[in-house]
Amino acid sequence: MKFTIKKGKHYSCFNLDKLQPFASKRKGKVNFSLPCWYPRSSVEYTGLNKLTGLAQFLGIHENSGRLVWHPDFENPGIIEIYGYVYSDGERTEKKIDNAVCGAEYEYSVIYSNTMQSWIFEFNGQKLLMGGKRPKLPVKCFPYFGGKSVSPNTMTVKL
Repeated sequence: MKFTIKKGKHYSCFNLDKLQPFASKRKGKVNFSLPCWYPRSSVEYTGLNKLTGLAQFLGIHENSGRLVWHPDFENPGIIEIYGYVYSDGERTEKKIDNAVCGAEYEYSVIYSNTMQSWIFEFNGQKLLMGGKRPKLPVKCFPYFGGKSVSPNTMTVKL
């Protein structure tokens, strides 16, 4: 499924995947378009952009686990991928790997009840992060930034 975030916006445009918001895991392949890389000078506030994951229904900053990204500002065309967890409103993030714009990578975001941890996988790299499971998990869709809006129209295939 192709997700487009238009220049000057935060949210990805509507598509059919958004009609079924509930899920217990996210798994598939991802491909970033070249405009997903942008120079640091093109946004006022840098931060982590959201790719996909699971969040608590009506509480995205309570208990959630997401793959997030931002450009490697020193290396054009390279995207840094992180695991990102909110547990009881506290956020933590850890880098997993890099991605090259235009290449396809496998990913997954799963919560393990047994380990009481989030399991992130990207391009064969695995990251475990502690946290709580969302009570009613919903899918998270691509979203640009926090404060800044997208400097380019960009697409992500998930």
